[in-house]
Amino acid sequence: MRIWIAIVVIWAAYAATGAVPGVSVPWLVTIGCWAFVDLAWHLSGREIAPAGSGRDASMWARILTYIPHLLYCLPLADVPILGFRLLPPLSSVRWAGAAMCVAGAGFGICARRVLGKRWSGDVAIAPAHALVQRGPYAIVRHPIYLGFLLAQLGMIITLGEVRALIFVYGIDRLMKKLPLEEAALRKEYPMEYEQYSRRVRKLVPFVW
Repeated sequence: MRIWIAIVVIWAAYAATGAVPGVSVPWLVTIGCWAFVDLAWHLSGREIAPAGSGRDASMWARILTYIPHLLYCLPLADVPILGFRLLPPLSSVRWAGAAMCVAGAGFGICARRVLGKRWSGDVAIAPAHALVQRGPYAIVRHPIYLGFLLAQLGMIITLGEVRALIFVYGIDRLMKKLPLEEAALRKEYPMEYEQYSRRVRKLVPFVW
């Protein structure tokens, strides 16, 4: 959570010099949404051992987290290449992206709360784990993935600049992790998961 303190300090310094003209409100909404997701994950995971082990793994994980935070949240629109626009700065487009971000983040947080202590940052089945099929898990088998994919796509649309494409890396990581989680669950609950997968789609309701 310390990254948010750094971001607020940098924003305050920019604002004090008057160097931040015409800030997009939908962009600020997505930043606040992302901060809320971080806070919710932090509060929910206090009793859960973090993924990975050792100082090196922890440091690498922090670096991978800080880079998209800084690229997306700071006023870098005037930086060559990073601030190049991919989408027109239309208010309707920005608000549509912000709505996607809020909806996706809310869905992901809800799914995380349903899992409770069963959640893990690693692809692993925790002791006393049960196959959760209620709440968001009755809509798709991987609601946290769906929520975060929707939120990240919404953030890309809202900002509409090259630097927002940093989230393509996050989307790629999620999509590579999803089949690993599927395989682990099928191995742990072969009969139950097979029946579950016939009733509920993997990532897109009623489609896939």
